Amino acid sequence: MNELKCTNCGEAHTSNDRHCSFCGEDLGEAILKYKEKQLPVTFNNGKPKKIQPEDEAEERKQAVLRIKEQ
Repeated sequence: MNELKCTNCGEAHTSNDRHCSFCGEDLGEAILKYKEKQLPVTFNNGKPKKIQPEDEAEERKQAVLRIKEQ
C-alpha cells in the first residue's frame, strides 16, 4: 500500500491531522493529491465526477492527447 509521506521531512503521515506530527508541515495539498490517487473520482473545478469503468479508457486516451498537445 502506498502511504502518504510528509513533503518536508519524508516521515509517514499516520494521523488524521492536516499537519505533520514530526515537523509541523501543512500537508493539505499533499493529502488532496494522495486522496485523488486512491479514490475512483476525478475533480473538475472542485466538483467530483464519478468515473464509470468503461469511461476510464477514454479518460486516459484524452489525457494522453492533452499531454501530447503541450
